[in-house]
Amino acid sequence: MKLLIVDDEESVNFAISELFIQEGYEVISAYSAEEGIIKLEQNQCDIAIVDYNLPGINGIDLLTIIKKNYSSIPVILITAFGSESVAIEAIKKGAYDYISKPFENTMIRNRINNIRESLTHKVKSETGDFGYYFSPVMSAIINKIETVSKTDIPILITGESGTGKELIAKLCHHHSGRKGKFISINCSAIPEGLIESELFGAEKGSYTGSQGLKIGLFEQADNGTLFLDEIGEMPIGLQAKLLRVIQENEIMRVGSAHVIKINARILAATNINIEDRIKNNNFREDLYYRLNVVHLKVPPLRQRKTEIKHLAMSFINDFNNKYHKNIKGFDPELLDDMINYQWKGNIRELKNKIEHAVIICNNEWIGYESLVFEEPADTPNGKVENHAVPFNSTQDNGFDFATIPEMYTEAKKQFSDIFDKNFILYHLNKNEWNVKMTADKIGLSRQDLYKKMKKVGIKKNVEYS
Repeated sequence: MKLLIVDDEESVNFAISELFIQEGYEVISAYSAEEGIIKLEQNQCDIAIVDYNLPGINGIDLLTIIKKNYSSIPVILITAFGSESVAIEAIKKGAYDYISKPFENTMIRNRINNIRESLTHKVKSETGDFGYYFSPVMSAIINKIETVSKTDIPILITGESGTGKELIAKLCHHHSGRKGKFISINCSAIPEGLIESELFGAEKGSYTGSQGLKIGLFEQADNGTLFLDEIGEMPIGLQAKLLRVIQENEIMRVGSAHVIKINARILAATNINIEDRIKNNNFREDLYYRLNVVHLKVPPLRQRKTEIKHLAMSFINDFNNKYHKNIKGFDPELLDDMINYQWKGNIRELKNKIEHAVIICNNEWIGYESLVFEEPADTPNGKVENHAVPFNSTQDNGFDFATIPEMYTEAKKQFSDIFDKNFILYHLNKNEWNVKMTADKIGLSRQDLYKKMKKVGIKKNVEYS
């Protein structure tokens, strides 16, 4: 969540920024109202903290501008002690709240966190509990959903496993205005002999083991939405019957000749290339075109890196409540690696790893000892960094003086960094990259070890050389 802070006192601006960075906010600082307006134009801010005593345009005037042009942004005005008249005017002008200087960190933290919870609840209620943070590419998909959902045309949702295709489907149902249920079925999880009765229902005694009348999912989803997950795995023989349902809006239960009219909106999803299935005669081309009237392609999480931090903090909050923990966030180096990690399992993998980390973490901040990657995190240029550089042992007792700086302090620093890198990497590998254990054994605090790792360019999962 983006927090704009407008205060011309650098020390106050810095202190508030640091406080909310630790709370997991993305903080944008401005030192005048004019700069704050520019920041608002450049960023999609969620909350604003504005000081009243600003040079030029004062805080009340800036509040008026914000409420006129960005009416959804809650604004907290900071006033001097005893400025009740200013506070009252601020509330009348649309301020969410005001705080008088001097103030306790706990007070402003609680006020802002209350706004965050209120905003999150509001947006979740509007999006069917889909979530709050979207990258630009996801925002475009959400906008498209809002446009097409009120029609009855089928929608095909594609994307890798774990990208949130079912949540997209739920959002489509939420925006459709349909009063019926959202019903979901995984077409790959139902045996071929049973999926027809699951979808269309069955009369008593129509198949072996039938105990009575079975109401199918199409009937259950009447006036609602039926989501066919993994549609690419649907048996080819059943596809013709599904095509007829889409065309005629009617079904027949297994073992019956009676036609039942239904009004279920059909959404389908797959993580495979259906066009390849068509070429191999495993999927009907006519069904594909009937389903693919609107196509929503959900990008993998590695292409939505701006969401990772916000999703991760959201999952921490969820699992803090579930497991009665009070974890505040992630070590900065770990968070950088999380953002650059490939996340082949996408949001599902991220959520599972954070749940595991929350369970085993005994600190306020999750570090490498609690959240382990299966492979090295990628750097921004896509390559794995930070293999240690060994000493050159070809000349003069291991030092090639012809290639090192002539200045004593520079030369010593260079080899000191090489020693630090090799020494730390050796012990990290020896302790299976348990940072806390390594720090304890080499006599450093965990924070000091992280600082040294950052200084010499060590990230994680690289071999000692």
